[in-house]
Amino acid sequence: MKKNITINLFGQLYNIDEDAYELLEKYQKNIRSYFSRREGGEEVADDVEHRVAELFAELKEQGVEAITIEQVESIINRIGDPQEMEEAEEGGETAPGAMPPPVYGEGTTRRFFRDPEDRMLGGVISGATKYFGGTDPLPWRILFVLAVIFTWTALGLVYLVLWALIPEARTAEERLQMRGEAVNPSTIRDEVMRGVKATQDFVANPRVQSQATGCLGIMVKVILFLVMGFVVLILGSILLTILISMITFGAAAVAGVESASWGGPFAELCEFQSQMPDVKWWIWIGLFSGLILVAIPLVTLVRTMFRKPDSAPMSIATKATLTIIWVIAFGLALFSTITGVMRTKAFADKYNEKQRIVYHQENTRNGVFLDDSSWRYLDSEGWKVVRLSGTDEASDSFDDPLYDSDNAEDCPEVEGLHLEADEGKSLDFEIQKSLTVSPGIYKIQGMRRVDGQGITLYAVLDSSLVKTQEFEPGVFMSSEENSRILEDLVPNANIKGIERNLMQTQWMPFSMIVEVKKGGLLSYGFSTASSFRRNPLTAREFSTAYVNIMRISGTAK
Repeated sequence: MKKNITINLFGQLYNIDEDAYELLEKYQKNIRSYFSRREGGEEVADDVEHRVAELFAELKEQGVEAITIEQVESIINRIGDPQEMEEAEEGGETAPGAMPPPVYGEGTTRRFFRDPEDRMLGGVISGATKYFGGTDPLPWRILFVLAVIFTWTALGLVYLVLWALIPEARTAEERLQMRGEAVNPSTIRDEVMRGVKATQDFVANPRVQSQATGCLGIMVKVILFLVMGFVVLILGSILLTILISMITFGAAAVAGVESASWGGPFAELCEFQSQMPDVKWWIWIGLFSGLILVAIPLVTLVRTMFRKPDSAPMSIATKATLTIIWVIAFGLALFSTITGVMRTKAFADKYNEKQRIVYHQENTRNGVFLDDSSWRYLDSEGWKVVRLSGTDEASDSFDDPLYDSDNAEDCPEVEGLHLEADEGKSLDFEIQKSLTVSPGIYKIQGMRRVDGQGITLYAVLDSSLVKTQEFEPGVFMSSEENSRILEDLVPNANIKGIERNLMQTQWMPFSMIVEVKKGGLLSYGFSTASSFRRNPLTAREFSTAYVNIMRISGTAK
């Protein structure tokens, strides 16, 4: 049982089977498409339709009630080449022995189309095979699947781009161009007939249908669908980020600079917009452009993934419009990003320089600049900087030199005085503590680490030098004097364990006895002054910790 319909052809009604009507309509559309670009082509196409109507009328006179697909195929074959038919009407029949009229057609220029008749997904590989003169796309499909497996998304993204950009061969003329065959009414007729026959074979033969959806096809579809889903996830995340940025940026613009009192990143954004109004508009342009830049491929990709087979494809005009909008959005996004970054960088450089000047002024005392953490340490420990150059840091944290455990990983850190010459500079400093003392004998002791000569421990009483001790680099050696100093620094500690650890470092204990015969202001500290030392200055790094002074006798001799 076949479904038939009634058509009106030049005022006459004809009953025709549905499949016969589809064949006739496809043939007429291809003929009109072929002749539409030629002068007088519409008249030739009308002549073809008139000829079809005449042959339908003959069948009706013969008592045919419903025209079948076989009769339509016969009519198409009887019509022949419309160009020959037109020339026969104008000039009569060709004289015996004369050359037949030339074929009204095109050369064999190939064009790249996606092949919808032999496809696993978009028909890109099948179309490429035919474009380069091949016939069997199966080997190339296998190679492509293996390449996608090893490169993961890279080739999958290329396939998706080609799927979106390369048109599908929908008409008989386009299918002929895809295979590099001549395009003329005769070949168009043959292509239409071939397409109908292939469709009939596909519907009637279950084996052909099962081959079309074999293991390779399913695997390719699954891989490409996963790749497309991954791309959709990435684009969706980017789109969501842009939307959140737009909402946040808009809220900051509405809130205004007054919201800076709220604190946090939002307040910083409000202040940023108030201080850089010109950059603010470039950011808005960039956000809107980025939104379009991501939304168009995202929507197109989702539409491709879930489009029904019988739904109408996106028109060329729509594709061209979206492409133009996307290119404009890309240009705006690129330009606004570059402009915004350049202006923001200029503002940031100016702002950072201003902050640097303020920071430098706030942390400069008596012409000496140190970072704020160094000043905090010096103030907390009572150190006074008399002179300092060659570095802008005076404190650091390091492993506790008096840790008595054999497990170095558990060693805590202590903060101490640390001076290290900057590259290309020499270290010059004098740092001291002061206290009022009464007559007696005092001991200054602590731990020190030095990598060269020229650093001296000194003691001055009311501007008069009392005593100095110049430090020498070296390694710790166990001795009775060193053990006694360590016991004073860390009473009741495991001195042997501390000594074992010190042998692995450059830390050494120091001790200096100072006799104060008359009370006054005692200043003690560390210096590189040439008046305090005998050796040339070679040290570039100096650290000290656990520095203290203690009175060991009430009266100086």
